[in-house]
Amino acid sequence: MKIVVADTNIYVSAFVSGGKSLELMSAARQKRISLLMTPEIMTEMGSVFHRSKFQKYFEQRGLTPDDIITGYQEVTTLVIAATIPSGVVRDKKDEIILAAAVGGKADYVVTGDKDLLTLEKYQDIAIITVHQLLEILNQENPKTTPP
Repeated sequence: MKIVVADTNIYVSAFVSGGKSLELMSAARQKRISLLMTPEIMTEMGSVFHRSKFQKYFEQRGLTPDDIITGYQEVTTLVIAATIPSGVVRDKKDEIILAAAVGGKADYVVTGDKDLLTLEKYQDIAIITVHQLLEILNQENPKTTPP
């Protein structure tokens, strides 16, 4: 099973527009991946999900930010963040994602953030898009079509 840390932008995308990001959440629910989190990521998610610009999307799905955070906690494993040296990424806020990945010995960081994606790898942890991870998962467990 692949061990993954997803950036906050992936969760926002999953619940705002669905698509590939929502498929990633389904992969976690189906235990195809092990999704990691830290208290720092939870704090960031709470802050982002409570922004008024996202409320209409949650209301359309009959959800609250707290519902989403609770659902996230149900499919993730809590890990202790490692210490990441300053300056590894341009945006200091991205350090919590790398810290979770290193602390949880992740295989992948999944993000849509160009600052993280330009790194491509950090301490043997591949930094990839949702689309790339789903391709990896589908190669390992291809969907079969009936004859």
